[in-house]
Amino acid sequence: EISPLENAIETMHLTNEKINNMVQRHLNDPNLPINPLSMLLNGIVDPAVMGGFTNYEKAFFTEKYTQEHPQEQDKIEKLKDLIAWQIPYLADGVRIHGEKVTEALRPFHDRLEACFRQLRE
Repeated sequence: EISPLENAIETMHLTNEKINNMVQRHLNDPNLPINPLSMLLNGIVDPAVMGGFTNYEKAFFTEKYTQEHPQEQDKIEKLKDLIAWQIPYLADGVRIHGEKVTEALRPFHDRLEACFRQLRE
């Protein structure tokens, strides 16, 4: 059985791969539809949808958790690294989304950008 922290690491790893793969596909084929990218990014950056990695920060990056689980320090560092890696992937995704978005979806994109800015703070 895997721990919640191990699950978080696995989830972040898979999410990073998903974002990176989708960004690469859009870079290679500018004619790809934007909808799957919209849904992926929105699910990650909008706290009303999934909450992104801020949930992991609240759960695992506290002094209390560190004190109660000193043996998991390496895993905590790994999760921090995965979060750090996710930021540039998301930045690329949001940038590509902004380049491809239609006027009708501009308000959605503006919200996406605002959520991403908050996530980075």
